[in-house]
Amino acid sequence: MNPAHRSTWARLWESHRAESTERAAVDGVRSRLWRLAGEFGVERSAPHLFTRAGGARRCEYSLRGDALALPPTDAISKGALGVRFIAERGAVVQFDVRLEAVSAAGQPVVLAVHRDPEPRGLGACGHALGHCHVGPDLDSRPKVRLPFPAGDPLSALDWVLASAIPAWEPAPWEQLARI
Repeated sequence: MNPAHRSTWARLWESHRAESTERAAVDGVRSRLWRLAGEFGVERSAPHLFTRAGGARRCEYSLRGDALALPPTDAISKGALGVRFIAERGAVVQFDVRLEAVSAAGQPVVLAVHRDPEPRGLGACGHALGHCHVGPDLDSRPKVRLPFPAGDPLSALDWVLASAIPAWEPAPWEQLARI
């Protein structure tokens, strides 16, 4: 394929295949959990709930109990945060960051970012390796998968948290305007 004629979807697929490192992901997720515990009233033991299982070649990191309760905010009345990723030989190959919540208006909402380990569906447009779901659940039709920019579990976690906790925003416009 002529590089000049590669589609947006082909370039997105290539960027999703780039590796993020296990160590950076672990350190980043734990730092976010410390911040949640310190500034946003989440369970103080949250950073210690992020655990590792597996061997040296392949391991899985996840929140013990599968979810961490989030306190009410302007956007949600209650929520449960899940973070899980799989690393092989020091590189993150798959991740799932999910918030299952009840909106401040009383409606169910799920925000999820997935990085699939291999192509699924029919193509990079309809089922990008890195994609997010937004809706009442993950199974309602149409199953909307929005392409998510190339990133790691940490960027996915920041997006989910910024959607539920407005004060979390890691890239405020006023700061970006100064760059």
